[in-house]
Amino acid sequence: MKKAVYILACIILLHISHYGFGIEPDETGLKTGGDLRIPVIVLGLQEAEANIDITEELVLREVELRMFRHRIILADREDAHVLGWYLGIDILVVGSAYHVKAGFHRKVIYDVGDRVYGREGITWQIWYTGVHEGDSGIIIDSLLDCVDDFSAEFLMANGE
Repeated sequence: MKKAVYILACIILLHISHYGFGIEPDETGLKTGGDLRIPVIVLGLQEAEANIDITEELVLREVELRMFRHRIILADREDAHVLGWYLGIDILVVGSAYHVKAGFHRKVIYDVGDRVYGREGITWQIWYTGVHEGDSGIIIDSLLDCVDDFSAEFLMANGE
């Protein structure tokens, strides 16, 4: 149990140290010009020493239903390249502890001196950490809380 708590604490510290880096105070990094289509990609679904039955299909189905409720359209995974953005989902379960994260990934451009570079970056993210008590529903509920928070910010940033 101590190992699980230590691993999750390290993950949280890494995320906190990068949260909001490079974002103007009045911008969220979620603007898409009013396009409400978002591909959702499960980037990580890891279970270590836990008997929790969470599949990528379950995660995608639950996220799609929740986003539909918010009037956000789930685009195909392949559309991420064309649109230039996607919502990335990470779930880590270690023993009785879990960590879920939703992050908005997009193309970002930055300059160093007279050179301009581009790559994918996370411009907005949220996460929850807790104890699942052997119930995968607790983990899914936390994931959906992430999706709700993301949806509210995303819709506000895009004039909805």
